[in-house]
Amino acid sequence: MKYTGYLIVATTILIIASALILLSSTKPPLTVKDSKLETATATENVSAMKTITIEELASAPDNYPGQVGVVGTVLTVNKSEKIFTLGCSDACIKVPVEYDGSMPVVNKEVVVIGELKKGADNRYVFQAKEVKVK
Repeated sequence: MKYTGYLIVATTILIIASALILLSSTKPPLTVKDSKLETATATENVSAMKTITIEELASAPDNYPGQVGVVGTVLTVNKSEKIFTLGCSDACIKVPVEYDGSMPVVNKEVVVIGELKKGADNRYVFQAKEVKVK
């Protein structure tokens, strides 16, 4: 009878420790996206992400907050500044893209994945996390 208190305390500690282990080994946190719960991961699944054209992005930039895929043609590349210009084939639209990876080739159609940001000068710059040649 005198060990009953110790058994209750030990059992409680085991239950709490098991719950903590179970919680720490489950899936990453859930996020709300497009009215569905999805598992948050380090890289987004490109096929599930909304992909738009450069024309759509330029016509209504505020309609695309957050991460998005944008299809366009590489018009210019500045390797030293880690920036290239994305546009349409007739160069009527030009959006600067900041990217830390290897620069794409001029005149190639690409999909850039990232976010459109407005700078201090009120100009938009697309901050790419990934660039894929189409």
